[in-house]
Amino acid sequence: MPFPYATATVSEIEERARSLVGRALIEIDPTAPMQPSSAQTKGRVGRIYESAFDIPPNSVAGPDFPGAGIELKSVPVLLTPGSAKAKERISVGMIDFDRLATEEWATAAVRKKIERMLVIFYAWEPLRPIASFRTLVAGIWEPDESTLAGIRSDWDLIAGLVRSGRRDDVSESLTTMLGAATKGPGHGSRSRAWSLKQPFVTWLYEVMRGREALPIGPIAANPEAAFETRVLEQLRPHIGQSLGALAASIGRPDLGGKAATSQIVRTLIGERPRGRHGDFERFGIETKVVPVDSRGTVVERMSFPAFIHEELVFEDWSTSDLLGRLNRLLIVPIHREKGAALADTVLGRPFFWSPTPTELDGIAEEWATYRNLIAAGGANQLPPASQTTYVHVRTHGRDATDREPAPGGFDVTRKSFWLNDRFLERILREHGVI
Repeated sequence: MPFPYATATVSEIEERARSLVGRALIEIDPTAPMQPSSAQTKGRVGRIYESAFDIPPNSVAGPDFPGAGIELKSVPVLLTPGSAKAKERISVGMIDFDRLATEEWATAAVRKKIERMLVIFYAWEPLRPIASFRTLVAGIWEPDESTLAGIRSDWDLIAGLVRSGRRDDVSESLTTMLGAATKGPGHGSRSRAWSLKQPFVTWLYEVMRGREALPIGPIAANPEAAFETRVLEQLRPHIGQSLGALAASIGRPDLGGKAATSQIVRTLIGERPRGRHGDFERFGIETKVVPVDSRGTVVERMSFPAFIHEELVFEDWSTSDLLGRLNRLLIVPIHREKGAALADTVLGRPFFWSPTPTELDGIAEEWATYRNLIAAGGANQLPPASQTTYVHVRTHGRDATDREPAPGGFDVTRKSFWLNDRFLERILREHGVI
């Protein structure tokens, strides 16, 4: 008997969704593609999940489940040892700028879409057939009060720009949970779509699988601003102290090595040794410790986690790992000379930073240059930092033997994206660090 998608209740929809968990796509739809993901297969997985609810192919605007007023969203997740990352943001409809200029939050179109939706997460692998992708988590998501308040703060910011005639100033770099993502033909399109940003979607995945707790305590009007204030207040008493003394204060006087400074800072702000968790994940905040010497020179460059060459070519800028990591940075300067011990290293004044719209556009262009060269088999002929303004790619492995396959049929050393020193020093100068 067909599933009554048009009249189904919330409980009926959720029961059917949960029955999909653990099943490969070919078990849901025998016609699931046997080839890997590509531009040509875009939308195929979403259609398979729609068929699981007997939703017919259609182009009608409105909820997938009309009776319950619920839309279905399927999200790929990249699983790696010890971590998981949503591969995409969740798009929740095009922005009608004319309507937005007169909307109120209580009746906003995007609010209606996000207040209740069916979210299905599935395991994505770049070189595996789509048919083998397996459902990880599925269920109805309704934002908690704190999260809804945070999304509203992002909406208020974007709506305020539109009302004041500053539509061209709207950028994805301005917000942390609800984004105004470019969508349309060509880079720099004026068409934009509301989207739940990629780091936030990763947090949502962890919440739905029971690995992250929902926020508790008083609900701030702007939860992210309140969180950032709290983090800076946690670090403020320690500014000017040596990291040797701070290591002792957290019960780790034995700490040493390159990772010691990061471990000390992360402990002081309540973060785990690796990755993002809790509100750092919810708001997409990456913590970066930046050593600076007495001349104002960056002692160690800022890097991001190593990428996998054969996965990078499946990304576009909107789904890229780098964009998700640049969502918001907590930059913690430390002052030391190269090679100095922790006892001679001093905690500087931390600050939060996001790229400006212009900077983000420039980073996107440089990222695309590297991605395209790697896709074309040029992983060994990438331009150095001297030929870029914002970011570059260089090796980031344990040693020369830390290698992996690259497009073109050869092995290369592992690599990652790095901020250019001059760009990083400019950021530090603008915030009074150097």
